[in-house]
Amino acid sequence: MRSAPAVAAALALVPLTAAWNVELPPCLDKFKPFVSSGCFQDGSPPALVYRSSQDQKTMTVEKCIAECKGNGFRYAGLEYYGVCHCGATVNGPQVDASQCSLPCGGNKTETCGGDKTLSVWQDPAFSKGPKDVTINDYKSVGCYTDNSSKGRTLSWPANLDAAALTTNGCLAACEKGGFPFAGTEYGGECWCGVVLANNTAKVDDKECNMPCKGDAKNSCGGSSRLSLYVAKDLESLEPCSHEPPGTTTTTTAPPVTTTATTSTPCETTTTEPAETTSTTKPAETTSTTKPAETTSTTEPVETTSTTKPAETTSITKPAETTTAKPSETTTTTSAPPVTTTATTSTPCETTTTEPAETTSTTKPAETATSKGPGTTTTAALCTATQTLPAECEWKWGNWCAPPLPDWSNEPECLVAAKTCALQVVSCFRYAAWPNAVDCFDFQKWCGSVQEYCSGDCVRGECSKGNCWDKLKPGKGNPPTSTTSVYPCPPTTTTTTTTAPHVTPCPPEPTNICTQPANYLWGYGPGKPVGGIPLPVVGCNDQKEDWSRNPFKFYIEPNSLGCPSFPWLMRPDVCLDACNEQHQRCRDTYVNGCNKLGWKGNFHKRLAGETDEQFERRSSSYSSSASCAVAGNAGSWAVEGSDSVGCWGWGGNTPIEAGLRCEAQWADCLAVNSWVNPGDNCTKWCNK
Repeated sequence: MRSAPAVAAALALVPLTAAWNVELPPCLDKFKPFVSSGCFQDGSPPALVYRSSQDQKTMTVEKCIAECKGNGFRYAGLEYYGVCHCGATVNGPQVDASQCSLPCGGNKTETCGGDKTLSVWQDPAFSKGPKDVTINDYKSVGCYTDNSSKGRTLSWPANLDAAALTTNGCLAACEKGGFPFAGTEYGGECWCGVVLANNTAKVDDKECNMPCKGDAKNSCGGSSRLSLYVAKDLESLEPCSHEPPGTTTTTTAPPVTTTATTSTPCETTTTEPAETTSTTKPAETTSTTKPAETTSTTEPVETTSTTKPAETTSITKPAETTTAKPSETTTTTSAPPVTTTATTSTPCETTTTEPAETTSTTKPAETATSKGPGTTTTAALCTATQTLPAECEWKWGNWCAPPLPDWSNEPECLVAAKTCALQVVSCFRYAAWPNAVDCFDFQKWCGSVQEYCSGDCVRGECSKGNCWDKLKPGKGNPPTSTTSVYPCPPTTTTTTTTAPHVTPCPPEPTNICTQPANYLWGYGPGKPVGGIPLPVVGCNDQKEDWSRNPFKFYIEPNSLGCPSFPWLMRPDVCLDACNEQHQRCRDTYVNGCNKLGWKGNFHKRLAGETDEQFERRSSSYSSSASCAVAGNAGSWAVEGSDSVGCWGWGGNTPIEAGLRCEAQWADCLAVNSWVNPGDNCTKWCNK
């Protein structure tokens, strides 16, 4: 464990919030108390995205919760004696409660996390989480400004490739983060948020006129203009200032008489109770007395003075209490009347007799309510444990593979295997040299997943977790678990019908476009030059988008970010696939044959070494007997002739590799110049 001064110094260097975010004030209205969700690991990126600027030395659980409520977040977390954080999701694993044991700086009786751990509290006023919604739940609300000096309209940018941005890709990123608001801007930016910033205004939709860089047929905002979407199911049912419906009881007190006596000028005497509020927190007591109010008016007025009967409201906190602030006990008592005098300039004399009313409101769904001495009703708390997939199940260089869909049977497993195969092209596209070479490991692993589906699943042992135990992914992160605690919903007689979950239907990795073949250069279907595959152009795997855009170009890690289209809108898409393959062939295969010693366990051609010298030197320890031989055209047809282990060996010289990439590219453009998709994709999930 680090020393307190060291950790305090480290935390002081962390920015309080993103520069484009403006803190809203804490919520001071009554709201349903947050409930404890446990202790969670913090890290990089942080488990909760927002960090409060309030002083940790005076921080309490109540203060942090009030700030998170005021800023619209679902979760509040306290770390290292009182550093307050908020977030729409908790991006960290749950750990043992003993790791959150540090007292809060503002109240030593409360717990404020630990060193790199967070005591997390959850707002029960949210009905659904990211796992309960899809991008279909986001609805367009129009075009909005994003040029206020008080902060960005949406505070949190999504880290997506601007050159390939699509609306669906942005919505998926915001949905994953639990953000109810999503917006696209400048054709290539994606922003997410829990609230809209001040001074945001709706404008004419024509001002959002920039096409999405990854899908030109749709608009992605404009200059300082957001194409805005909202998922209502991710918003709080009871935001700050919300007054939940309740039961109102009215009691009529004895009549109170008010008399106004007039002269010129006329003096009016008004008697009203002064309220004294006493608020008690652990180790903190505050008393406030409202001053009497004085009113002056220049016209005849009817003055009414009402003396309220003594009224005492007491709320105690068992498991959960509805109070002015979470975890506080508030008592309001009428004090002796205070007299104020109003002066008018015209004659007046009024006598009014009316009953005084006392109103009490009971909010529904309170966990604990004090009904009288010794009588307390407490509702049960429910716990839900959720397994959160890792953000990157595989990661090489700049490439991140999003989680494969879960499965429990062979058909679902095959969907995951096809999804995996479709991600291979994106690995070569984004991993960058030399990490792109490791994409072959990912490609091989996807094949192993397919074998698992047709083997283990047939034998009855079929789940993603079981597959992961047997075929552990490469560099990446394992799934994590999170536990939420919330008041159990009341038992009702209402029957709710849940819409069936729509499973993506990815196409077969063999695609509408054609991989060219050439015996002399040794490439063909299943054996592209250097093993670099032709990107798949196939059917749209998202049913909600398929009816309008039946086809999709699979070049992104997440299919939601891949361009989708009707064929007539992009008839030359197979030529785009040829160009993409050609570029990756040069970036990876040619580069791999050219770099000396780029991978330590392969023996490479030495600088200036001739083919004859190279063959003589390497004959005793060549990494593969199947590597192509320089000057022997037939040797290219052998399986593995240009595999990674052969790069730099025999015929796999940089010049020869470049010629092969160019030949394949020319053949690809020729065979794909007039592609007719035929009956492909005319039916959902029918290839």
